[in-house]
Amino acid sequence: MQVRLAPSVAAKVEGIRQSLEYLKLSDTVNLLLDAIRHKWDLKISSLSQIETAETRVRLSKRHYDWLSQYGLERASI
Repeated sequence: MQVRLAPSVAAKVEGIRQSLEYLKLSDTVNLLLDAIRHKWDLKISSLSQIETAETRVRLSKRHYDWLSQYGLERASI
């Protein structure tokens, strides 16, 4: 599944991608989703934002399923 990131989110993720030397923005987003899900403390707030034209990313199936379930849980609160 593809999702579109807000420009400010894409800029932050691009900064993280470059810091980690990942090849694709999608890989970085999937890593960040794992970090959120498993409550990892990545200390990324100090990383730079870097403008990017790439705002569409492909989520892995497991991340899509998790986000769908998370959305349903949040809606019922």
